[in-house]
Amino acid sequence: MLIETAKQRTTGERDSLMIECQYNLILRINEVLLIRYPQDIRDTEIYCRASKNEDNRWRRAPTWLTKRLLDYGARNHNVIVMDRGFIFNISTTMAERIVREVATKAGIQATTIQETKNRTRNKYKITSHTLRAAGATHAISNGAKHRAVQQYGGWKSLHAFEIYIKQVEIDEEIAKLHDQNKE
Repeated sequence: MLIETAKQRTTGERDSLMIECQYNLILRINEVLLIRYPQDIRDTEIYCRASKNEDNRWRRAPTWLTKRLLDYGARNHNVIVMDRGFIFNISTTMAERIVREVATKAGIQATTIQETKNRTRNKYKITSHTLRAAGATHAISNGAKHRAVQQYGGWKSLHAFEIYIKQVEIDEEIAKLHDQNKE
């Protein structure tokens, strides 16, 4: 829903690609913003520049995502060259604003402090960090091993990563309760 809403913006393709990269690759927003065209994109990999005491690394990526990035880069080559090769030449502040605006338009962004506190109507404060957490949670929910997701996402400490594991366990418990209530 978030990605479809992003595509409706005037800068929709760029915004939806940024959101898809962060969600599907479990990247920090500053790692997404440092992807360069074409040198950082291969058929099944994207080069990620280090953040938070990590090494630069190639990260496996879905072919459909790398193809979309390469196609977008080819169509916007002149602009990207002028922006020192960065596909998403925007600040982290602007990226956060885009995520919030898209989430609000999609109807999943909490718009008031009360909604955020009460989590009313299934609305949450959506940030780029939320996308990263959602990507990790989705990977684990679909059977990926916790350790593999931790390494892929670049979490050095198990404690930091346990936040995501705990959320998955909570979601599974809620799903079980819903199933029991249906019976």
